[in-house]
Amino acid sequence: MTDKQIFKQRFEENYKGKRLLAIQLDGFSHKVIYDEKEKGAPVCGVKVDYYSGCMGQAEAESYGYNSATAIKMFEGYPNYVYQNNAKEIVYVKP
Repeated sequence: MTDKQIFKQRFEENYKGKRLLAIQLDGFSHKVIYDEKEKGAPVCGVKVDYYSGCMGQAEAESYGYNSATAIKMFEGYPNYVYQNNAKEIVYVKP
């Protein structure tokens, strides 16, 4: 299974009723980018969940990072792997 398929499956399990727009993986923070629109609708009201393994949980939470769903999304995808090698996986092209 590809990374794109894995994230799509995890997203569908954890963000019911939402539409996955993109996943960004980088050396400090990973991002789930989504909205609440139906397939084919214009991109609007974009929301972002952040995950960073580079901070302690208390610090991360104080910045709005590492929600329970973001942690589930990025399990097995540590930040250091993407240091100077960021990756973006696009699902919806506006």
